[in-house]
Amino acid sequence: MWYAIQVETGREDAACEDVRYAAGDLIEECFVPKYRAGARLPDGSWGARDERLLPGYLVCDTRRVDDVAARLRRARSFARVLGSGDAFVPLSEEECAWLRRSTSCGQRTVGESVGYMDDGRLVVLDGPLAGREDWVRKIDYHRRVAYLDMPMGGRKVAGQAGLRMVSKAKGRLLAKELTKAPTNKE
Repeated sequence: MWYAIQVETGREDAACEDVRYAAGDLIEECFVPKYRAGARLPDGSWGARDERLLPGYLVCDTRRVDDVAARLRRARSFARVLGSGDAFVPLSEEECAWLRRSTSCGQRTVGESVGYMDDGRLVVLDGPLAGREDWVRKIDYHRRVAYLDMPMGGRKVAGQAGLRMVSKAKGRLLAKELTKAPTNKE
């Protein structure tokens, strides 16, 4: 099962290594979820950059969460498994499915989405945020970033994801291309 681990913001990669070292064979996978977004390079061209999807959080796959939590108390970095009361709360099947579908094992980076605004309403055409428009609380058009309120472990967590906004007309043309059924001409 996947669990969210809260760590010090800005030190996610170092904390992930500390968690791997402290938990050892108790975890199957531990990763810092990231997102890919476009970035303007110093020469004026566009390139891609990878940033933290959920600042201050890691995701850990384990079947022995109580033992992992006990070992994390002795870790060099601050790290604690998210829970409610005395129980640790795993990520829901929907949350795990979204992360698995949006990323791959060993490369846990969520790709960039494409969307447009239609009468003040966000429409995401393609990418991991398609169908998840309700997660978006704010859009930074210049940085190509969507600020999210994502459900994680029974609570809302602030996150970010790459979102490239296109014009309304271009978005409708792209939507028609995506929904166009392939034709078999023989």
